[in-house]
Amino acid sequence: MFDWYFICSHCLFDSRFIEDVADFLMFTVQNMPQVIDTDASSELVIFLVVFICSPSYLSSPHMVAKLIEVIFLCNPNLHSMTSNFHRRLLSHRLAQQHLARALMKFYTDVESTGSASEFYDKFTIRYHISVIIKEMWKDTVHREAIIEESKNGRQFVRFINMLMNDTTYLLDESLESLKRIHDVQEAMDRKEEWHRQSQEQQQTRQRQLANDERQCRSYLTLASETVDMFHYLTKNIKEPFLRPVSTAMHVFLKCKTNLIIFSGTG
Repeated sequence: MFDWYFICSHCLFDSRFIEDVADFLMFTVQNMPQVIDTDASSELVIFLVVFICSPSYLSSPHMVAKLIEVIFLCNPNLHSMTSNFHRRLLSHRLAQQHLARALMKFYTDVESTGSASEFYDKFTIRYHISVIIKEMWKDTVHREAIIEESKNGRQFVRFINMLMNDTTYLLDESLESLKRIHDVQEAMDRKEEWHRQSQEQQQTRQRQLANDERQCRSYLTLASETVDMFHYLTKNIKEPFLRPVSTAMHVFLKCKTNLIIFSGTG
C-alpha cells in the first residue's frame, strides 16, 4: 500500500503524472464505470483526497480541478456503478476530516486556473464542487464538518460571499441572454422585416441566438445549483448571516439585488 502522505512530503511531482492519472480516471468512469470499484479503489480514494486537500503539492489549480472532476463524475446520480466507490470515498476518515474545508477553500481560490478560458472554467469547477457538497450534506459526518467550519472563522464567510457573487452574476447574465433571445425570436417572427435583412445579417443573428441559448442554459444550471446550496445550508447554518454589520449587510444587499433581478423591478 502506498503511503501518499510520505510520498507527498518527500517527492516533487511532475504535474504530467497527476494529469495523466486524472485523465485516465475520468475516461474510466465515463466509459467503464464498473472498473473503478476494485481492490485498488482504496488507493484511489487516498490519492484523490490527499491531493485535493493538499493543493500545494500540485503545480496549478488546473490539476486540483481535474481531481475534483473525478469525484464529481463518480456521483451515483451520474453513474450508478460508481455508487460504492463514491460511498467509500466520502466515508474515508481523511475525507471526513478535511474534504469539506478543502472544497470550500478551493471554491473561493479558483479565480485563476492558468488556462485561456479560466474565467468560464471557474464556474464549471464551482458547479462540480457544489454537486459534491450537496452529496456530502446528506451524510451526517460531513454535514457536521461543514457546520463546524461555519463557526470557526472567515473561510466560510468567504465561501458564502463567493456563492452570492456567483449567483448575482449568473442570474444577471442569464436574464441578459434571455432578453437577447427574446429580441431575436421576435424579429424572426416578423417575417417580412426579417427577410429584408441580408443573408449575412440573418446568419449572424442566428449564430448569436444559438450561442445565447447555449450560454443561458449553462448559466441557469450553475445558478440553480448555487441557489439550492443556499437553501439547504441556511436550514442549519444561520450565524454567519447574522454577524456584525459589514458581513450581514453585504449578504443582505446581494440578496436584495437577486430579488430585484428575479422580479424584474430594477
